[in-house]
Amino acid sequence: AVFNLLPIPVLDGGHLVFALVEKLQGKAVKDRVREYATYAGYALILGLLVIAFWNDIKMFILSKWM
Repeated sequence: AVFNLLPIPVLDGGHLVFALVEKLQGKAVKDRVREYATYAGYALILGLLVIAFWNDIKMFILSKWM
């Protein structure tokens, strides 16, 4: 639940950040900005997934040979 509130645009925390920005500005965030932020959020989550998966594979291979 805590990770879901991180300010990454794809997650709920990102939606809360956009809502806060809209409240402070008094107008909606441009669709293009929201779209690019969503792509960046997807890339960040995918990158973290790849790093975690790579570390798991590396530890599995090293534990087999030692």
